[in-house]
Amino acid sequence: MSELYGYLIVGLGWLMVLLVFYVVLFKVYYMGYRPWWLYPAAVVFVVLDFLINMLVMSVLMLDLPKEWLVTDRMKTYKKLDPSKGKLSWYRFHFADNMCLILNIFDKSKGGHC
Repeated sequence: MSELYGYLIVGLGWLMVLLVFYVVLFKVYYMGYRPWWLYPAAVVFVVLDFLINMLVMSVLMLDLPKEWLVTDRMKTYKKLDPSKGKLSWYRFHFADNMCLILNIFDKSKGGHC
């Protein structure tokens, strides 16, 4: 059982790495100029986002992904009716809170998700 907790902690750690990577990319993107390394870093970010969505988020959300990236998965979960059961409630509120965090750093018109 303690090995399972270890895997969960490692998965949450990778989710935090993705969040920090996201914050850095969007802060640099909105600074006004775009350094040469921004676009290669964005490619690395998308690959990491895909892997985390397939591996970590599948365990956290207790389902197999239908989307390629974490943001798309959160958009799907935000459409759920939280009164339809505990799992829908969990997924909806997880996605809602995650999107609140992501929208702080994305200054586009509709927010990130």
